[in-house]
Amino acid sequence: MVKAKKGDKVTIHYSAKLNNGEVYDSSPQQSPLCFIIGKGTIIPGLENAVVGMSPGEIKTEKIPASQAFGQRNKNLVSRVGSHLFPSDLALKVGKKYEIYHDGQKTQVTVIETTESTVTIDANHPLAGEDLIIDIHLIKID
Repeated sequence: MVKAKKGDKVTIHYSAKLNNGEVYDSSPQQSPLCFIIGKGTIIPGLENAVVGMSPGEIKTEKIPASQAFGQRNKNLVSRVGSHLFPSDLALKVGKKYEIYHDGQKTQVTVIETTESTVTIDANHPLAGEDLIIDIHLIKID
């Protein structure tokens, strides 16, 4: 039987959960996920988990944070002047915003506001979280 390896284009369905069982993403409600193993277009833990699977195979894999969205990085939390945001923008704690930093678009979450400052967190919302992913390998191209 053919097994998935680096360089193969694969198509999978998946369901990704947090340790508490909360499903945060699932392909059955969307179209299947296609990617080339080794290209780095998805989280490393999922990419590695598919290696060695055969079409039709289903498995559950626990993926540590380091192989998912990384550990939380305190250097990605910063306090900036509120004047950097449009004056008509009603900033809300917990809400995500897109900002431009060094010419790149970055998503940040507002974690605190004062009259003169805004504390933002640029960590991925799932940074520091281990994941449990159910994988169904549909095909290898």
